[in-house]
Amino acid sequence: MPTNLLPFPTHSSAKEWSWRKIILPCFQHTGELAKKYKLRLSFHADEYTIINSINDVIFENSCETLIYLSDVLEFMDIDGSIVIHIGGVYGDKPGSKKRFINNFYKLPLKVRNKLIIENDDKQYDWKDVLEISKEINAPMVLDIHHHRINNSYRSLTSKDIKEIFSTWNTHTPKIHLSSPQNTKDLRPHADYINIEDFLWFYNLSKKYDYDIMLEAKAKELAVLRFRDNLKSYGIKI
Repeated sequence: MPTNLLPFPTHSSAKEWSWRKIILPCFQHTGELAKKYKLRLSFHADEYTIINSINDVIFENSCETLIYLSDVLEFMDIDGSIVIHIGGVYGDKPGSKKRFINNFYKLPLKVRNKLIIENDDKQYDWKDVLEISKEINAPMVLDIHHHRINNSYRSLTSKDIKEIFSTWNTHTPKIHLSSPQNTKDLRPHADYINIEDFLWFYNLSKKYDYDIMLEAKAKELAVLRFRDNLKSYGIKI
């Protein structure tokens, strides 16, 4: 779900706007639909939500944003999640990882219980995130496109995938899947998924049960094409 469902919900000038009370019925109805159709819903906090920031104000603003997102999920009465990246390095990666862990425990419990951490395409690869995941006991979502761009540990084995998926405990793990828009800049997402960008991972993970979230600009059309491509390889979903 997009994080900007409401205009400036955490802005100081909007504190007198009782949006939680006014819009509660809408969120409740959305939650009922999600449960009826068995939809797995989540937020992905924006790039300004930085838990390990060296700036206290940025951390406080990030905390407010996460509380807002947590409240929306609670109003829907669903088991939703909030995905975030680790943040910046600030010239000291070990120290920044430690600061993320310390600041994680400063967040309200209702927020901590909903957070999912993800590897990124610049700073923190899957090994970094897995280390933090184990430290804070929060699930890790593996973005396999980010993994191909940013990976100090080039080999990803079936054993590694098992370890990553184990962070989800009783919940079904999920991964993020996308394809690059072009070969010059791999980071932007393409309209559709190149099936070859998934097959290598499927061959390592086919004995596990997990969900796939597509990050593709064609949205539902990309899902339909991806499903058809899987069927052409004899892969059932």
